[in-house]
Amino acid sequence: MPENKPELVKTDPKKLEQYNKSIKTAPDWIVPDNDGKPKVNIAILGKTILAKHNCIIVENGDKEDYYEYNYNEGHWELRNIKSIKSAITKLLNKQHMWTDRAARDAFHFVSDSIKRVKWTDTFGKKPGRYFNFKNGVWDWDAFKLQEHDPKYYFTSCVDYNLVVNDKYPDAQAVINSWKNKANWLETENWLALSVGENMQSLMEFIGYIFYPSYEPIQLFVILLSPGGDGKTTFMNYLTTLVGHENTSFVSLIDLADKKPNNFSHSELYNKYLNEYDDISNAYIPDTTVLQKLTGGSSITAPVKNRPGIALFNYAKLLFAANDLPSFSNTTNAFYRRINVIKFYKINNFEQTIDMKKVKKERGEFVYKCIVLARDAMKRKEIKQTQSIIEQRGNWLEDNDPIKQFLNENCTLITTEETNENDLYNAYNTWCFKYNFKPVSKIKFKKELENKGIFRSVENKRIAGNRRKRRYFYKGISLN
Repeated sequence: MPENKPELVKTDPKKLEQYNKSIKTAPDWIVPDNDGKPKVNIAILGKTILAKHNCIIVENGDKEDYYEYNYNEGHWELRNIKSIKSAITKLLNKQHMWTDRAARDAFHFVSDSIKRVKWTDTFGKKPGRYFNFKNGVWDWDAFKLQEHDPKYYFTSCVDYNLVVNDKYPDAQAVINSWKNKANWLETENWLALSVGENMQSLMEFIGYIFYPSYEPIQLFVILLSPGGDGKTTFMNYLTTLVGHENTSFVSLIDLADKKPNNFSHSELYNKYLNEYDDISNAYIPDTTVLQKLTGGSSITAPVKNRPGIALFNYAKLLFAANDLPSFSNTTNAFYRRINVIKFYKINNFEQTIDMKKVKKERGEFVYKCIVLARDAMKRKEIKQTQSIIEQRGNWLEDNDPIKQFLNENCTLITTEETNENDLYNAYNTWCFKYNFKPVSKIKFKKELENKGIFRSVENKRIAGNRRKRRYFYKGISLN
């Protein structure tokens, strides 16, 4: 390098000193040319940029997206690839080496060198059992907080730390902490006043939201009460717990819609929570999609102006209602998914609940919910209080005319039996009396089977001749 010094540098001691200092402090991508003047080594500059910016190009069909990992926040960010050009320009300007050609050539080098990956192998693959908090990744399998890492392919992060507390090694420890109300979190005070005996059930559900699967528990939750009682405030709070980027807002009616162009299903993709305030009391004619969305089955979710996607939903479904919708499904598979929790108004809410405390303690509250959820997942259900059981039964009966008919007109006794036609005719008479539309005899038979009442057939021979078959239901008699 000394042999390539410009003549002026060789003859001027001050410039010689300045030159040597600049060469000594210059980054390795600045090298002297044949005349000893500094120039940019494009390849080394490009590799310097790539070392500083962890970035990938994600291929999804004919679409390509540029992502860069944000180490400060612990997640990938979708960006314009031209942001790399800005980084190159900034670096060149810092060394007073910017030229249009150097910036352009370096950008082309970096663009051509960025690692290319498949969407299905990265952001599109089925997620592991993780959730991204500000201070790390919660690992459900290890049941501990791990360090942030690009391998998780998170694209967002909540804005608070998870407070892992050794005081709560299991659910019983959390439950025991409630014995002394003086030590309650402000959020627990809020829930106790809002849902009463269902505080544990709701906290288990909240913890379950952070678990990206429906495998252990198939359920949805409806908060029920008249308007103006704080349900909206609570649901807005839940959004801050889970993160707006992890939450969708689709109504129960739209989710149940089986139309082939129902784009609302795709809104659940990669979400942890779907919540909707003030669902209507409309009729839901088919609950098949709801069962799939809450059962781990895949559905094809149409996407506007793009091919449909295979959706394995794990967003937990939470709705608020003043009145419950009606439906026609009376199967046990749907029945056991229903969890209706009454939500009570707190008078003088702002004076009773300190929302600043509630916000501050999010990390500790969520950890207690996660510990409770682990126990609920072992049981395959959130805690079934008497009120949840009663609300479920009442809703089902209100939506099940056949069950109402049986309750009012029949007695279930194992030793009794009733002729099929007699039972069905009595049902038709009851429907006419109360202005219900009766179902067909085949549908009536299937509904009775769902309730554990089965049809039998009897063939008796009299004097060697086959008697006409007699159909009857065992274990039931008309009053």
